[in-house]
Amino acid sequence: MKKTTVIKMFGSATKVGKALGITRMAVSDWGENIPELRVYQVERLVSVAEENNTPLELLRIGKNGRVVRLAPKGEGYRELVRLNKESTNGELKADFKQAATAQ
Repeated sequence: MKKTTVIKMFGSATKVGKALGITRMAVSDWGENIPELRVYQVERLVSVAEENNTPLELLRIGKNGRVVRLAPKGEGYRELVRLNKESTNGELKADFKQAATAQ
């Protein structure tokens, strides 16, 4: 997946960073193609947005690897769905954490 495509979907590198829990500078450091973990996260956010008829800018990847939706002001984050069913599988979860710490 191309970095320019992702930035266009979200509107800016800052918005991509917020959605993925990283800085805009981390987004800027990506090459032409974004890292595999980030492709997975972006695809999951887009999928959840479409499934739940939720604007993409309201979704985030939470610290626990789940997709969360921004709640109304003052209520903080509300869990929307698990990132995916396989994330409870030890092997995939370990790969996910390993990739996340490598970034």
